Amino acid sequence: MVAALGVCLSHLWHTPVFDAAASIAIGVILSGAALALASESRSLLLGESAAPGVIADIRDIVARDPRVQAVRQLMTMQLGPQDILLNLDVEFRERISADDHLAAIYSIEEEIRKRHPNVQRIFIEARRP
Repeated sequence: MVAALGVCLSHLWHTPVFDAAASIAIGVILSGAALALASESRSLLLGESAAPGVIADIRDIVARDPRVQAVRQLMTMQLGPQDILLNLDVEFRERISADDHLAAIYSIEEEIRKRHPNVQRIFIEARRP
């Protein structure tokens, strides 16, 4: 639209100034878009973590499970625009069986994936106190 406007105004008033101004405006628009893309790509390449709200919600999901005593460490890495890696260090209660550990892990993973479909890779390190 900027180019069309520049060409039309140059034609109407028989001066190349408007065409030149439109070319400069297009250059500024393209430079801004390139800077925005470079900034987003840079943060993804450096491994930015997930949004603080997502991290807090995941911590809440894990802590609500009655078989979990504590969430020791929660780390996330944004691998792509729609792909988050999650690493959890979870301490389970003392008197639960191995089957209960497994059931808790499956339940936690299912709830996280249901609420946050972008979390596609989940690694849970299970600990006992």
